Amino acid sequence: MKRIHFIAFNIMAAIFIITAVLGINGCHKNKSQTDYNILVIHSFDSLYTWGKEIKEGINDAFSHHNLSVKIRHFYLNCEMLNARQEIDTLSRLLDEYTYDPPHMILIEDDQATFSLITSNHPITHIVPIIFSGVSYLNCDILTGYNNITGFECKRDFIACYKLAKHIFNFRYPEKRMILSLAIN
Repeated sequence: MKRIHFIAFNIMAAIFIITAVLGINGCHKNKSQTDYNILVIHSFDSLYTWGKEIKEGINDAFSHHNLSVKIRHFYLNCEMLNARQEIDTLSRLLDEYTYDPPHMILIEDDQATFSLITSNHPITHIVPIIFSGVSYLNCDILTGYNNITGFECKRDFIACYKLAKHIFNFRYPEKRMILSLAIN
């Protein structure tokens, strides 16, 4: 069920991305002649479970609308870095774009989103940025940015409660009372 929600969420994100790119497209020459440079920043390494689906979804969204894009996927691999290293890595990445910034930055997951925004790199203030897959959005860090938007994953506490109740009632009937007390 979680996988279905994740895929549905990413489809919604792709639709939003397309809408944003079409908005950018209106400000430029004929879309069949324009190559858009898109930077996609992933929180994890290139082998994470849903990474292939994310890449395919992004590619499909752009190609469905006949948009010519050059996409660079950057894998931050947050599991191997501390917060300062993440920010430094992203700052160095964005320094590569000083004279030719991407048309859009797409960020996937909490760690990369937080580190990119808190890097306070000049490019983060001028390039449209769309985040997705963020579970714990710290809205305070968005202050002063009017170029950042995205999708926050809503946690379904009721579904988690029902699942926990089902598991505990089924496997551990003696734990029913403890679960009821913990939830209430």
